[in-house]
Amino acid sequence: EEAAKKTQAIHRGKATRAELEKQRREEEEAARRIQSIQRGKLARQELAKQRAEEEEAARKIQAIQRGKKTRADVAKQKAEEEEAAKRIQAIHRGKSACQEIAKQ
Repeated sequence: EEAAKKTQAIHRGKATRAELEKQRREEEEAARRIQSIQRGKLARQELAKQRAEEEEAARKIQAIQRGKKTRADVAKQKAEEEEAAKRIQAIHRGKSACQEIAKQ
């Protein structure tokens, strides 16, 4: 009877340790899953932040380029208007000179 109790105690201890080991592995696996989910979430957040920064930088570059192009267009238009004004003035001076000569 004493030997049976000892054998049963050994068997119960072994079964309990096996159950505890199984529970520990399940808990570790659950912790790994949670950590994996959290790392994925953080990586997606970081990627979204990086994309937002890149988009903002692209917007700034585009705004700078649009400003440069607009200033160049305005300068070109101003130069064309000045050239047209010079031509009109030259024509007017030529007519005035012809009229002055004709009067003499």
